[in-house]
Amino acid sequence: LLAAARARGIPARRLGRDLLHLGQGHRQRRLFNTRSDRAGPLGDWAAGDRDLLRTLLACAGVPCAREPATQEHFRALVAGGQLAAILRWSPGPQGNAQDGPAADVSGLVHPQVAARARDAAAALGLDVAEVRLVADDIAQPLESQGGQVTEVIPAPPLDPFLEAAPAAPVAELVLEALFPVGQTGRIPVIAVTGTNG
Repeated sequence: LLAAARARGIPARRLGRDLLHLGQGHRQRRLFNTRSDRAGPLGDWAAGDRDLLRTLLACAGVPCAREPATQEHFRALVAGGQLAAILRWSPGPQGNAQDGPAADVSGLVHPQVAARARDAAAALGLDVAEVRLVADDIAQPLESQGGQVTEVIPAPPLDPFLEAAPAAPVAELVLEALFPVGQTGRIPVIAVTGTNG
């Protein structure tokens, strides 16, 4: 993210291990472990409350899991309303994404699967989110195969996506979610010099 910000001319610096400071003055943004300072508490609250999450997803027309799934597991990274990358992964015994290997399947995703991932992030009001889902075949719509969204992560780690999908524009899309194209987060400085009289 720092490299992508600097490439776009956005002032960027690290304020600790997981906190980035981007932009200047009233145009500045802070990003904590990919959680934007603009995101409200709804995403965190809903992500931690399974019943509320299912209700919000159902209201948005997103199929959601109500029981343990036996299909393949996928992790979709959504940033700024776009699908940045999607990985096939093998969850560990506790469902921990870090326990299993991941493979980039971004080129195989059906447009309706990408749309459901975007809808899930939007239903929680998140600029950046990881949407976990299950499906038999990621190249087919979720509804036609009983595929479902199982979880929405409000502040996802980017490392698995950057490592498994190095060609995907992950950092760029996360940055665009914070600073749309054409914005640099900079404040113009005007100086007046001279003497009076």
